[in-house]
Amino acid sequence: MQWEGMAAVLSLSLGSMLLLAVINWWRARWDGASGYLLALLMLSSLQALEYLYHQQQWFMYWPHLLKLADPLVVMIPFCLYGYIRALQGEAVLGRWREKLGHGLPLLLVALLDLPYWLLPAEEKIRRILLGAQDEALWFGPTPYGNQYLLIIALLGLGYWWQQRRLGVASRKPALRAWVMQLQGLQLLVASLLLVRIVVSWLDWSFSTAYLQAPVIAWLLLQILAHARLPQPSPVVATPSHEASSVSPEPEAPCGMRGCRACLPSWNAN
Repeated sequence: MQWEGMAAVLSLSLGSMLLLAVINWWRARWDGASGYLLALLMLSSLQALEYLYHQQQWFMYWPHLLKLADPLVVMIPFCLYGYIRALQGEAVLGRWREKLGHGLPLLLVALLDLPYWLLPAEEKIRRILLGAQDEALWFGPTPYGNQYLLIIALLGLGYWWQQRRLGVASRKPALRAWVMQLQGLQLLVASLLLVRIVVSWLDWSFSTAYLQAPVIAWLLLQILAHARLPQPSPVVATPSHEASSVSPEPEAPCGMRGCRACLPSWNAN
């Protein structure tokens, strides 16, 4: 439990750093891709905060916050997909049918969580403690544990397949490489969630906080690697430098430098 809390704190710290960096970088130039990336980082930080909330058992003091983040967190795969498509200039939420289709997981999870939200605080805490003791003791329509992770994993695989089917529209090599890396991240996260579900059936379970921390660290490294840091300005010659670079005029026989009266005859000699 101690290592799980440390992983949650690391995920929250890295996610917050990346979130603040993105806000600072793109506040002067805001577009659709920036919005999707900002939403992705906010939801990732929210997920890390929820890990810490459960690990430290803060729900004993604030039980009304239990399961409130679930409908939002399931939108993480969509935010990553929307960011990839927005990088290529595509409006994912252009029509109302598309908005309804992409928002359907949020509405479905919220509908399934509604019976749990309406429970008294004592009953909420009791069910959470039962689920933490053994996932088989969890009951009700509200998704918990592997059921919740399976929803996110299936959404990740679905969006990965959709992105692979559409392909990369841009011809820019840098953008194509970045999109391919993000597409690999889609498949990696979904696969790791499925692996976590399978190994939990073998009575060997681990927190997904251990998966989130390296993923956020990789994303932070990649975005920092693509960031354009300020470059030093080129040195501009001042008038004094320009004057010193001009060769002095020769001294005339009369002793005056650059005398127009005797200088031509002196040069002729």
